[in-house]
Amino acid sequence: MNLRHLLSAALFAGALGLCCQALTATADEKPTADPQQIAATVDNEPIGVAEVEREVAQGLKGLKVEGEALARLKKHALEQVIDRHLVLRFLQANKQAASKEDVDFALARLARQLKAKDTTLAAHLKTIGMTEAEIRQELLWKLSWARYVESHSTDEYLKKFFDLHRSDFDGTQLQVAHILLKVPASDDTKLKEALDAAASIKAEIDSGKLSFAEAAKKHSQAPTAKDGGNIGTIRRHEPMPEDFTKAAFALPKGEVSPPVTSPFGVHLIQVQEIAPGKRTWEDCREELRPAVTLYLFRWIAEKERKSAKISYSQ
Repeated sequence: MNLRHLLSAALFAGALGLCCQALTATADEKPTADPQQIAATVDNEPIGVAEVEREVAQGLKGLKVEGEALARLKKHALEQVIDRHLVLRFLQANKQAASKEDVDFALARLARQLKAKDTTLAAHLKTIGMTEAEIRQELLWKLSWARYVESHSTDEYLKKFFDLHRSDFDGTQLQVAHILLKVPASDDTKLKEALDAAASIKAEIDSGKLSFAEAAKKHSQAPTAKDGGNIGTIRRHEPMPEDFTKAAFALPKGEVSPPVTSPFGVHLIQVQEIAPGKRTWEDCREELRPAVTLYLFRWIAEKERKSAKISYSQ
């Protein structure tokens, strides 16, 4: 897993924290931004720079990232925070959010936990760089999201999700081939050129001018080019990058994918054989729960973004 995917996963895990344990941070993780600075607004609701910096710190967990990588991470963190605000708004509008009493109870419990460690809530908030209003909002999110996820984690829902995404979980294996056009890291111009070139190659294959294997031998920059692009067997979560594997598992046998971007470059993918797996939904219950959580978050956020007015400060 490359740095971008690692940090994305870490940030998303932070965004979806489901428990109400005390929020802790080291001095190094304490946000340095002026709490009045605004990173963006969502339908005129401000999102502070400090909240985004807390998101970055939680995702990094001490890992040092600088320069362009840090800038990309901050941008990704801002989008995660925006999505979280949108999801919470959805839960509130549908009367599925935690109540003020729920938050009061959780905050009182946190205060008791801190007292047992010989500190106070006020001192703790100063250490982590948060106001009481901010920590109440954090608790509101965690309680509300945990409740919503729990209501959608019943056996009936897990089985339904498994049936809709069976090959992602049942151990299905794909025999795949690909055409790779390499792209230098962070070169947007080269990326666009590669995407355009891949679209042209796909058009040649779709029209019958070239077979996939012939196109791979002619155009692919991967070591597998000489073998017609054949890379062997893959499973849903290994050994290829997630973007590649997700696209492959969405393909019918024999069809060529649209251009797919991964850390290696731009791919065209063809599934040559499909070997269905035998695992049942009960066999992969523990894998289904986080997959359902991620699906629900992304589904709500994407739906809410369609009607939201989002403005960025920079």
